[in-house]
Amino acid sequence: MLEIALQDRSSGASSVTRTPFDVPPAGTGLALGSVTVVKGASPAATVAPARDPLRVGAVSLVPGLGEPIEPGASAEVPVYVAVYPGRPADPVELTVALGHDGQEVARTTPVLPAADAEGRVAWIGSLPAGRLAAGAYEVVVTAKQGGASAEERARFEIAPASAPVPR
Repeated sequence: MLEIALQDRSSGASSVTRTPFDVPPAGTGLALGSVTVVKGASPAATVAPARDPLRVGAVSLVPGLGEPIEPGASAEVPVYVAVYPGRPADPVELTVALGHDGQEVARTTPVLPAADAEGRVAWIGSLPAGRLAAGAYEVVVTAKQGGASAEERARFEIAPASAPVPR
């Protein structure tokens, strides 16, 4: 059961909802974790929860939670995804594409680092943001290993530029 509580800070109104959901058992083949648009990173605590999905080495990632990215705030949009190879000894090819209005605007095929002790391959990279127009974007990550493939998507928004304040 998923329980969600929301509060509107300006009006003080709140709402609570409960929704049943099922988590299917993990497969044994190639899989991807959720694609995360990263808002920030900080040194990880020396004692961290076991299997923290947003910890990569000595860094804890802070996910963006849907807030628009301010234009010009950064030249890049950091992205993270965990890759779970179906066969650890076989190479995995990763493709990261960025789309806007149904058109691909950027693509990269990064070289993946080695898997960690649990078999997870953590990829942290970035997509160019300096020249992106305001609007909605989608990151599509595709992993291929032998004949198997897996795909995950995430969306983010570049906010419109603020109008200059008249003097």
